[in-house]
Amino acid sequence: MAINFSGVNAWVDETTEAAGFYVEAVMGNGVVPWLRETGDLLTGVKANSIKLPLLTADVTMQDGDNCAFNDSGSTTISQATLNMKNLKFQSTLCARTMEDYFTAVLLPPGQKYTGLGRAEAAMMNEIMKSIQKKLGYGYWRETTLFDGWLEQIYAATGINTGAGTTPTAGGSAGTDAAGVFNIVQTLVATFLGDEDLADEIYNGNVSIVMSPQDVNFYFQNYRTLFGDNPFATQQLNNLAGGALSFVHDGTNVRIYAQPALTGSGTIIMSRKGNFTLGFDLESDNTGLRVGLDQYEENIWYTLRTKIGTGFHALNANNLRYWGPAS
Repeated sequence: MAINFSGVNAWVDETTEAAGFYVEAVMGNGVVPWLRETGDLLTGVKANSIKLPLLTADVTMQDGDNCAFNDSGSTTISQATLNMKNLKFQSTLCARTMEDYFTAVLLPPGQKYTGLGRAEAAMMNEIMKSIQKKLGYGYWRETTLFDGWLEQIYAATGINTGAGTTPTAGGSAGTDAAGVFNIVQTLVATFLGDEDLADEIYNGNVSIVMSPQDVNFYFQNYRTLFGDNPFATQQLNNLAGGALSFVHDGTNVRIYAQPALTGSGTIIMSRKGNFTLGFDLESDNTGLRVGLDQYEENIWYTLRTKIGTGFHALNANNLRYWGPAS
C-alpha cells in the first residue's frame, strides 16, 4: 500500500542553517575617517550650538619715505554657528515571536528569555550597521531633524559652478562639461584664478569630495581624454587596493569618495578644515545599549547621540560645488 502524504506539506529543512544569516548590503559610515583628513572634528560639545571663530586681516602697503606712523589696515574677528541636535535610535524585540518560525531553534531552553539566543549577535550587528548608515547619510543629506551639509550648501549663494547639470563620464569624446574630470578641472580653475586660493591648491590645502559613482565617471572621462596612461593605472590600482582617495592629475588636490553623495549629483571642493562635525562624545555614535524591560518580556535597544554639521566659512573663498541650484 502506498504511503499517503495528502495531509502534510513537503518537508523543507529550515533549521540546519538557521543561524547562518546572509545580510543585505548596507552603506558604511566613512564620514569620520574622511573628516579627520580634510575637516574639523569637534568633541565635547554639550551645548545646543557652538560658535566657530573666523579671523581675517587686511593691511595697506604705504610709502615709507617719511617718519610718520600711519594707522591703516584692519583685523576682523567673526563667527559661524554650529547647531547641535540630540538624536536617538530605539526599539523593542520580542523573543517569543521567534517561536512561531524556524528561528525557534535559536532560542535557549525555557520561557524566561533574557536575550535573542543565537540570533542576537547577528541582529544587533545588523541594527548597528543600519544606525551607522543613517548617521553617515544624515551628516550629508538630512533635512528634517537637522540640516545636513548638502542642505546648508544648497542654501548658500555664490558657490555653485554647475547648477542643475548631472555629472557624467564626459561623453564619447570626453569633452562634455558635465564629465566628472572636466567638472574637477572647472572647480580647481575657480581657485587657481585667485592669488590667495591658488597657493592653497599648490600647498595641498584643498580637497574634493564626490560619490563613488562619480569617481568611476572621473576615470572613464580621464581615460577617454588621455588613454590608459601611468597616472590612471597607478591611481586605479591604489583604489583597488583600498586607498580612500587619489590626487587630481597635475595638482595637489586630493579627491575623496563618500557613498552618501550617490545620486545627489554634487561634487564639492573646499579648503581643508572647513567642513565641521561636532559630537558630545564620539563614542556615543557606537554606544548601542541592549537590555530587558521591567517585565522581562521584551529586549530593548537604544542609542543616543548629539551631533552637529556645519562649516567654518560657507562662501566662494572657501568652498565651491557642482550640483543642484539652491
